[in-house]
Amino acid sequence: MRLVLPAIGPLRRAVLLRTRRAADSPDLPEAQIELLRVLSDAGALAQREVATRLRAAPSTVGNLVRAMTASGLVEREPSPTGLRTVPLVASPHALEPLSRSAGTTE
Repeated sequence: MRLVLPAIGPLRRAVLLRTRRAADSPDLPEAQIELLRVLSDAGALAQREVATRLRAAPSTVGNLVRAMTASGLVEREPSPTGLRTVPLVASPHALEPLSRSAGTTE
């Protein structure tokens, strides 16, 4: 058992990478793809709602959003209510390859 467990993670990543390449999927970490799928399915969402839907800690989602905003995958929309909540949306740059690869990361 000790020999098998360390091999599972790298094997899983290798399978996902080859599957994504074969399907012309974006080469993004799984967590980023999951976040983009949530935004793609739901539209604009508050960061806390994204965390709830992903069953992840708000700080984890905050770190993902920060990195994804810097790389142009996620955009922050102005809030219609002017409150501190800033809705997040997947950028058009992120949606195009995501739509091409729907269903290839599972």
